[in-house]
Amino acid sequence: MKNKIKVCFLSDSIFYWGKHGGYGRLTRDLGKELVRNDISVSVAVPKSENQKTFEKLDGMKIIGYPKFPSKLRYLSYFITYKFLIDSDIFHSTGESIFSYLAIKSRPEKKHVITFQDPRDDKDWEEICTVPNTTDRHVLEIWNDDIETFNLTSKKFFRKIREKMEYNAVKQADQLYCQAHYLKQKVKNMFDLNYMPEFLPNPIYIPKKEIKKSKYPTVCFLARLDIIKRPWIFFDLAKEFPSVKFIVMGQSHYPKINERIYKKYSGIKNLEFKGWSLGKEKNKLLEKSWILVNTSIHECLPISFLEALSYKCALLSCQDPDNLSSKYGIKADLYNFDSFKEGLNKLIENSLWRKKGEEGYQYVKETHEVNKVIEKHIKIYENILR
Repeated sequence: MKNKIKVCFLSDSIFYWGKHGGYGRLTRDLGKELVRNDISVSVAVPKSENQKTFEKLDGMKIIGYPKFPSKLRYLSYFITYKFLIDSDIFHSTGESIFSYLAIKSRPEKKHVITFQDPRDDKDWEEICTVPNTTDRHVLEIWNDDIETFNLTSKKFFRKIREKMEYNAVKQADQLYCQAHYLKQKVKNMFDLNYMPEFLPNPIYIPKKEIKKSKYPTVCFLARLDIIKRPWIFFDLAKEFPSVKFIVMGQSHYPKINERIYKKYSGIKNLEFKGWSLGKEKNKLLEKSWILVNTSIHECLPISFLEALSYKCALLSCQDPDNLSSKYGIKADLYNFDSFKEGLNKLIENSLWRKKGEEGYQYVKETHEVNKVIEKHIKIYENILR
């Protein structure tokens, strides 16, 4: 009898126990579908407050790292990989720092890294432009999140971390990128003598007919973090009173959520839905004409692919793999008027409908969940031969 392949995903979250983000959504979908294909799946994640060390979720074993003082958290990861996980393959779906410690603790196993959002110095410099390009009264709302830009005090630890990640990449058995444009970037960042392969993230394609709202409707799907610059979306709502604006997401800081609602809840066509998950999120994407993304930095967010799967056009200042240009409109990073012009163009003459349909066909062809899972299984089978 053929032995089951055992895979352990290394992620920052699992889209449960109060933590919601793109890496967690990706890891949970991958793991759930691999279990359905008779793969034994475990996932190692930082433990949430209401999470036990050992949990079960969607057929997966979830291992939360034991609580150690923050200075010893890497030791916690090492111990988890060494003693608490039985796996043939360790697959990092985000941060390669996890892979470094997995390789050190279990060098006899196979190690795979899929790059989701590797950031170089240019990325960090761009991210740090937010405080100087944003009204100070707006920044006060996100005061609790301003630590994002305090890179000077973190520089020493960041360099240590980057060195560990560099070593992990050099020692990994297989490297993949979730977007085509990342392949050259990763090759340059890690001095590789070959190009990593493209491995798309999985998306569930709606099986029923997609019915859009009769009225102009646009949505925002992301955490309300300072790096996402959601105030641009809120200000757009003021400029387009006849368009419905839906916000799906919250900040992880309760005080920031309170300040946001206090300042912006008076905008009549702006609706805050909080964490919209599962069927509720799908219904809102189905109604929406356009996904607006205002982030100062993105790689290829899951939200782009989810929106395209529901035939939403894209309006964003980020253009990974030219998706915004092909299936919507690319706005300028620091020009609010370019967002206004882009939204007008998409709504006029129903350009959004054409772009959304084209984007749907792309996602269906490239990211459909069963196709992506099949690719993962082939990778695992080949690496274990």
